[in-house]
Parts: sequence; C-alpha cells; structure tokens
Amino acid sequence: MNLIRIIGLILFAPLVIFEASSILETPLKSGIVIAIYLIIIYFCLQPLSKNSRKKKEAELEAEKRLKEQLAIQLEAIKRGEKPTIKVQSAMLREGEIAHFSTEGILLEEKITGYEANSTSVRVKITKGVSVGKGGTKGKAIREIVGVSKGELAITNARIIFAGQLKSFEIPFSKLTNFHSIEDGLIFHVGSKSHIVRIPRLAIPIAQCLLENTQVA
Repeated sequence: MNLIRIIGLILFAPLVIFEASSILETPLKSGIVIAIYLIIIYFCLQPLSKNSRKKKEAELEAEKRLKEQLAIQLEAIKRGEKPTIKVQSAMLREGEIAHFSTEGILLEEKITGYEANSTSVRVKITKGVSVGKGGTKGKAIREIVGVSKGELAITNARIIFAGQLKSFEIPFSKLTNFHSIEDGLIFHVGSKSHIVRIPRLAIPIAQCLLENTQVA
C-alpha cells in the first residue's frame, strides 16, 4: 500500500507543480514548491531503501548460515559420516539409502542452428552467355543446453537424476569417472557422459561424497 501511495505521489506531484508554477508570480516561489516536492519524495523513498537493505542483509545472513551448515556437513562426510536424507522425486530401491539430493538441470549437446556458407559458380554456355549456379553449405552450430529439470540424488548404490522429461541412473559399478565443472558435475559411463547443473554450494558436498563412496 505504501508503494502505491508513493508511486501516486510521484506521478501526481508534477501536475501540482505545473499548476503552482502557473499560479505563482515569481520563479523563486515556483522553485520553493519544487524543492518541497523533492524533499517529500526523498523521505517517501527512505522506507523503500531501508526495506531493500534489510532484505539484502537477510539474504546474506541466510547464505552465510547455509555455507556454515554445508561446511559442517562436508567435514562430517570426510570423516566417513554420511547423512541419511529423504529424496523428492527419485525412486529408491529396497534397502537403498540416499545421502545427497539437490535440484538440477540435465544438459546435453544439441544442434541449435546452422551457419550458412553460400557459394556461386558461373558456367559458360556459349560466347557471351553464362548462367549462375548457387549453393549453400550449412555448418551445424552445437551448444550445451538444458533438456530437463529434476533432482540429482546420490545413494549408497548409485547416482540418480529424476527429471521431468529425461532421467538416468548410474550404478557405482558402471561409473567410469566423474569430475566437477564450474556449475555442475559430469558423469562418465564408458563413452557416454551425463552433465548435470546444480547449485554451486552443493558441488563440494556431492564431489566429496562420491569420492568417499568410490573408496568404500
């Protein structure tokens, strides 16, 4: 409600200033009206500025607490204390225990367009007469794009991505290798790879858990 009132004041006040400027006889008096208007706007915007700062401080505090919790969890995993958690979408088998879960996006390399290279060849038919033959060679443009949102889970037996459109599972016995990237993890199974983007704060937890699981 306060925001609506402030917006209304900002929009309506110029009309008042225009009318006041036409009524008042001297530019000085008109300037005083404008100065008062600017002072009112300044004090009206102060609550919004304070609320914005408070929101930012709350977000930073929440991020700080999350980092502290993740650091504690990371140290526990390094000691061999793997957490037991509930998964959201992944289907666990009987006796299977989930140790990690986070939201993720499955990425795949897709052709998103073609880069055209036009060529033109002129063929002589007879003296002074020739015709043109045009052609287009297209080079595929490949990009890594998101194909499915879902949940990435790590259990005591396998890696699971339970997606809305695509899913996969990798038993640890078939996992060739894995490594982290700036914003996710890549899992290699033979010649095939699965790329999953996850929150950056969750990457060290998943990586440490996978390393300890592999040793076990």
